[in-house]
Amino acid sequence: MRYRLNYFDTIKFFAIIWIFFVHFISLFKPVWLRFWLQPPAYFILGGLTGKFATAALAVILGYFAFKKGTEQE
Repeated sequence: MRYRLNYFDTIKFFAIIWIFFVHFISLFKPVWLRFWLQPPAYFILGGLTGKFATAALAVILGYFAFKKGTEQE
């Protein structure tokens, strides 16, 4: 029986939402992102960019592609 790993789905969901937030919301309200460059928000949000979320999503999807390719049926 095949089962889904719910924690991967949750991480994918948050990565997709974060990519949406950074690309679209920042397009309409770029002033919101200026707070990311100032302490104390920078210490929390400094490394959380759209690039990080895209990389996380790519790694998770690559893992699933690898698992699918190595399945033996």
